[in-house]
Amino acid sequence: MFQPIRRILPQAVQSHGLGEQITTTRVLQVAQEVCRRLFGEEKAVFFEPLSFAAGQLKIKARGGAAAQELVTREIAFVNEVNRTLGERKVIKMLVV
Repeated sequence: MFQPIRRILPQAVQSHGLGEQITTTRVLQVAQEVCRRLFGEEKAVFFEPLSFAAGQLKIKARGGAAAQELVTREIAFVNEVNRTLGERKVIKMLVV
C-alpha cells in the first residue's frame, strides 16, 4: 500500500537516530538566517553559529563590538529563531 513520504520520513529519521542531528542543523541554519535579517548582510559576516545542544545555541562573534551587539539583542534574537522554527527549541544563547 502506498504511504506518503511525509509519513515515512519522520519514522525513518527516528529509527536511525538522526532526529537530533537534523534539529541541530536546522537550528544553525535558521540562526544564520536570523543574523542576516536582524543585522543585515554586512554585519552578519561577524557572526557564526557554532553548535546547538540541550537548548543552548553557541554563536561565535568576531570582535567585541559584534559580541556586545548580539548580547544586547539576545532576547529578540532567540525569539526570532524560535518563531522561525515554529517551536521553542532555543532556550539560551552563548556568545563566544
